[in-house]
Amino acid sequence: MNCAGCNTICKSGARLLNCHACEGIYHIECLNIKHQQYSSLTEEFKATWKCPSCNNITRRGRSNLLTPVQSTQIPLDDNMNMSYETEGQAPISSNSPCTLTRPAASVPDCVALETGVTFHTFTKELHKTIEEWRSDMNNTLTVFKENIKSSLHDWRYEMEASITKLNDDLKSALNGFRDEICTLRAEHERLKYQTIDISHDVSELKASMQFLSGEQDDLKKKVDDTIRKSTEQSSLTISTLENRIEYLEQQARQCNVEICNIPETRSENLLNIMGSISTAINFPISQRDILSIHRVPHAHHQTKWPKNVIVKLSSRILRDNVLAAFRKVKTLKTDQLGLSGLPMTIYMNEHLTLKKKQLFRKTRDLATMHQYKYVWVRNATILVRERDGETAFAIRTDDDLRKIKSRTKGGDNRPCGSSTQHIQ
Repeated sequence: MNCAGCNTICKSGARLLNCHACEGIYHIECLNIKHQQYSSLTEEFKATWKCPSCNNITRRGRSNLLTPVQSTQIPLDDNMNMSYETEGQAPISSNSPCTLTRPAASVPDCVALETGVTFHTFTKELHKTIEEWRSDMNNTLTVFKENIKSSLHDWRYEMEASITKLNDDLKSALNGFRDEICTLRAEHERLKYQTIDISHDVSELKASMQFLSGEQDDLKKKVDDTIRKSTEQSSLTISTLENRIEYLEQQARQCNVEICNIPETRSENLLNIMGSISTAINFPISQRDILSIHRVPHAHHQTKWPKNVIVKLSSRILRDNVLAAFRKVKTLKTDQLGLSGLPMTIYMNEHLTLKKKQLFRKTRDLATMHQYKYVWVRNATILVRERDGETAFAIRTDDDLRKIKSRTKGGDNRPCGSSTQHIQ
């Protein structure tokens, strides 16, 4: 429905007032009523409220609804003006509720009377127009009914003819379907017997497949067992061969010593350097006791340390004596040998294989973590001692590293850094 004041659609949820006389609907904005004022209106007031037009007609009938004596009316202020008259305002927009202000002066009785007479004349004209429209509609409906009857009669005739033709077509089609069904039934019987034969063949094939599957499972199990046993045997053989190769490689190094932190120079003489070391450790070594001397690259090529020097001596006893003399000195630096560069501590150890070196590093790191005091190498065997007075135990494989974790720590808790050998 449209607002009787601004002639716009009254949207759902809008605040409205309904005139109980003419049943007209108004936006509260069109009546200059604020939302706070609307909330204060009583239900009795809303039920008996009349629009300004109906109030003008009531005044002509000498009603006192708008007089100060009427107790159900709420007092009007400047913000609650229910008049349509505007003074000094812009025209009302057709898209939004109009906002009307209260006139500066009250309407004279003569103007109200004239408005009432005009509304009465409008009502008579409206009734007259409605009667004329009703007569025209009756005539139009009569003609429409006749046209509908004629159209229905023609449509009924056409439908009867169409139904008759459709009935004949259906009978012909059903006869054809009956013949097709008989043919299909015979074909179905033939296929049923063929299906029985195929089902019998499939059953025999299934039994054969189950037998072959069982044979395959047995064969697979035998092959898996054979492969597993062969793999275990091969792994054992490979492990034995690796240990044998490791032993032979270490045996080939039993007369060697490995010297670390000797600075590299282009015109170096390793024999002279070895002679200087023998003098420093107070253990003279003749050149005929040195079978070979050379440098070897590091496993990690990015390291900043100089390449280690490998010295092959004439006997294992000589090697052990040289190592014993070197350990007595405890600390030997490059400047003591007259070598240029920053002073660096020189280390001398048994020449171990790469696998032994890696195991030694793991042992040293784990021993430091668990606060073991001694880690050293003797005759290519890695030995660990927790503290003074304890029995040393050997670390030969990675599995032996668990011995360090399982033993009870105690005594001197110093890390083993100063009591271990340096191996690069």
